[in-house]
Amino acid sequence: MKRILFVLLGVFVLLAGASAQKTEILSRHINLRSIGLMFQYGHYFYLLPEGLSYRPILIGGTLHLPLSTTKTRFNYGIDFVPQVGFSFTDKLNSEFGINLYLNANLALGRNSLINFNVGAGPHYTDLVTARQINGFIFSTNFLMAYKHRYRNENNQYELAFFSGLRHISNAQTRKPNIGINNLIFGLTVAKMF
Repeated sequence: MKRILFVLLGVFVLLAGASAQKTEILSRHINLRSIGLMFQYGHYFYLLPEGLSYRPILIGGTLHLPLSTTKTRFNYGIDFVPQVGFSFTDKLNSEFGINLYLNANLALGRNSLINFNVGAGPHYTDLVTARQINGFIFSTNFLMAYKHRYRNENNQYELAFFSGLRHISNAQTRKPNIGINNLIFGLTVAKMF
């Protein structure tokens, strides 16, 4: 009887330790999902043929989903980023769309990581320029972000700063299709779950 009690006690201790380890792995910053708000500004590299600069300001949502859980410092994920915004040229231009980002995440510490994003998605703009036809276009992004997790009682939040390159064009579906490039700077505030 004592032997059975010792075996049961040993199994209980092993299961409790495994459960605590799994919870610790799932609660790591690199393994958490997040939902939040994004703000980005695009600085121009060059003037448009009309002598104007294209400077988009985009506001949107962001949903980050890790593709797996990991014990290591490296993980992959996907982000869904719907956006709406405007740009200044000789008038106020509007733009909206959604991007899908594939990302690689590298944990720097318990509460911080670096995130590398490559993404694209359909957009619509009413911008008129000789470089790009207006209407439906594609937005392609290459971004790098620094993300930091903050805890407040039972809630966890993430603040991210990102920068990179943005290219809009219509993927050779119509001409002109030279495209427009911007240097992107942005900020994301998200709740983690």
